[in-house]
Amino acid sequence: MSRQFSTKDSLALLAAFGEQLVLNSGSTITVLFETEQVVFEDMASTENYFTCKSIDIQLGNTFTLNGKNYQVVNVVDDHSGIVNAYYHQSGV
Repeated sequence: MSRQFSTKDSLALLAAFGEQLVLNSGSTITVLFETEQVVFEDMASTENYFTCKSIDIQLGNTFTLNGKNYQVVNVVDDHSGIVNAYYHQSGV
């Protein structure tokens, strides 16, 4: 038995727990906001990302969240139909 989510399960997860995010292009997508701690030697930082359907996001997409502008800088695709989109504040 596989422990991996099926596409149907992944989409159900987004539908049940996701939030609406409006991209600056005008598109509205459903995302799960997440954070990941990255540790290297004595330094630690936090990476912000969201999970969404792969067809909904592209590298370079921008959005505004809590009055701050962000840009998608990396999209990690495991070919399940769901991706992790890492973003950084733009214009800083």
